[in-house]
Amino acid sequence: MMTPEAFPKQAAALCEVGRRFGGRQWLLATGGNLSCRIDKEHFLITQSGTDKSSLDLSGLMVCDLDGRAVDAALRPSAETPMHALLYRRDPSVQSVLH
Repeated sequence: MMTPEAFPKQAAALCEVGRRFGGRQWLLATGGNLSCRIDKEHFLITQSGTDKSSLDLSGLMVCDLDGRAVDAALRPSAETPMHALLYRRDPSVQSVLH
């Protein structure tokens, strides 16, 4: 199964962005979502309800380009379909931060 741990470089970068944005109060509490492409068919995204100021691997999950969670036990954010659409429509998109 694909997990954030399988993509250490991308996961670490996404966590660092979350902590920096959260520390600057750009993403308050569970607001906002962050994702990054990990291959042609998948991306990492913050899980629903995750506080970005203390983001670590446990707050990330893998989704496919249809926005479906690879691990059905995890819940992606409500904005996951928007992230998936951007990755599907433009292969040059490498991350989505909002």
